[in-house]
Parts: sequence; C-alpha cells; structure tokens
Amino acid sequence: MKDVTLVCVDAGGGHACGLSLGLRKYCNLTTVWLYLNLHGLDSLDPDALIGIGNLPLGGDTLIIVSNITQDHLEMNLSPQGYRKLLGEYNEVKVIVTDGMITLEPGKYNAKMEGMDVFATVCKIGFRGDRPTKEYFQPFDLSHIDVQKNKIMTIAHSPFGDNKRVQKGTDEIEEGVEKMYGDSVILDVINGVSWDKACERKAKAHLFIDQLYNPLDIYGVSRSLSSFGKSGVEAMHLDSLVFTRGVFTQRVFPIPPCVWIGNDNFIDLVDYYVQRPDELALRVQAQKEWVLKYATHDAMAKHVLGI
Repeated sequence: MKDVTLVCVDAGGGHACGLSLGLRKYCNLTTVWLYLNLHGLDSLDPDALIGIGNLPLGGDTLIIVSNITQDHLEMNLSPQGYRKLLGEYNEVKVIVTDGMITLEPGKYNAKMEGMDVFATVCKIGFRGDRPTKEYFQPFDLSHIDVQKNKIMTIAHSPFGDNKRVQKGTDEIEEGVEKMYGDSVILDVINGVSWDKACERKAKAHLFIDQLYNPLDIYGVSRSLSSFGKSGVEAMHLDSLVFTRGVFTQRVFPIPPCVWIGNDNFIDLVDYYVQRPDELALRVQAQKEWVLKYATHDAMAKHVLGI
C-alpha cells in the first residue's frame, strides 16, 4: 500500500477526520492536525497526530485539506520549506473545502498549480476551467437519534452572523413567517457546537441550506451549486434539503435535493409541506444517495482514485 500523509489545520477542517478514517483502510496513512480542534473532534480519529513536528518529510502522496492549511504550512515551514516539502512527495492532492478561495481565487489557484485538486461543489466554480474533481465532506452520523418533531419543522443554519446574507437567512425567516405563522417551527441553528447542530437538524423535516451561491456574492460569472457541508449533514439526518444552484455532474450523480432560487424557495418548500408522502419519498432518495457517495469510505476511494 502507498505511504500517504493527510494534513489539515485541525480535525474539523473540511471534516477531514472523516476522510482520515476512510483512508486508513486503503493506505499506510499518517494523519497530522496542525492544531487541536476547539470542539473535540480530534477524538474521532485517535490515531491522528497533533503538531507540524509530526509531519513526514516525504512519501508517495500528500493530501492537504483546505487552502488555509496551505497558508499555515507556509507560515510554519517558510515558503521555501513548504515548497521543499511538496517536492518530497510523488504526488500532491489539495481538497478545497474552506472559503479562502472565494476571497482570492487567483492567489489560491496559483498555489495549487500542478496539483491534483478536489473541491466541494459550492467552491468548484472558483476554479474556473481548471481540472477539478468534486468532493463531498464525508460523515457518519449513524450515532445520532433521528426523531422528527411532531409539529412540521423547517431548519436553517447560517453557521455564523457573517453568513446570514449569503445564506439568505433574513429572507428565509420572513418567507416562512409569512407563509405559516405559528403553524410550523422554524429552527435557525446558529452559534452552537457541531454535535448540537446535528441533533437539531435530526428533528427537522426540511432543511433550507442557502438562497445564494458564493459566486453570486463575489460576482464570479458562473452559477453552480451551493450544496455543501450543511446539506450533506441534513441528508444523513433525513431532512429534505433545499439549496441554491445548478449541479454540473462530473463524477457523481446529481444529489436529489430540491434546487431553488431566492425568488421561488417558499413555494417549493410549501409544495412538500403539503405533500408528506412525496416528502418522504424524496428524503429516502436523498438517504440512498448520501450513503453511497458522501461517506468516509466513498470519499477515501475517490481521493485515492481507486
């Protein structure tokens, strides 16, 4: 088996801990988190090492999760030391999961020149026409008890106040209030730990991910999917996902979520609120998709090309 090194700023970056667990079955893996995770996600992969001093200085494959990890490797090793590290591996793969590329696409695309690049589909548009494989953050949420609220519940998670505009949080709150008043629960999940957020998603029947694509916000002239981490989690937790965009199929079949625009989302939400049988069928299709394509094992094989 190949000697593979996986490195990320921490275990939660791009949920790299999930990828690490999947990779261990298929290679001789050394996983290094540059720093401890503030939410204790290091415990998900107890074999991972903490600190840049544990980074192997060569091998068959180096996998870097997130552009911010590239930045921290440069800061810790110096730009020259970082380039030397890259040269000690037969191949280098980068997985774009964070938002740095949305701020400076030219800078980060230049940093990834000549590397094998993967990107979550909500970031892939910032790669332009450069060769890029899609990537879904891998999860195993089978430990979470999925029990839906008795009252129809719509969840939404802006992650933080700085994402409310991109997520369309104000419009979602206004649209749901105008359509349903108190007849449904709108659970806006914000400022809680990852495990608590997942527990709340597990109680929701529907999950509105976001109304805008990062490309809309930053003015990049192409429209692609906003399906990302929150949507993948909600699929695992049996919530019907609504999100913005157009999914361009590359390797994987199109996720069976509900594709929306900011001008029609509430009508599509109401269609499924009024048709629980159709909602259940769509949720089942989502669950089949996510358990086939967005798991530890599936992403590990995808990244390794096996």
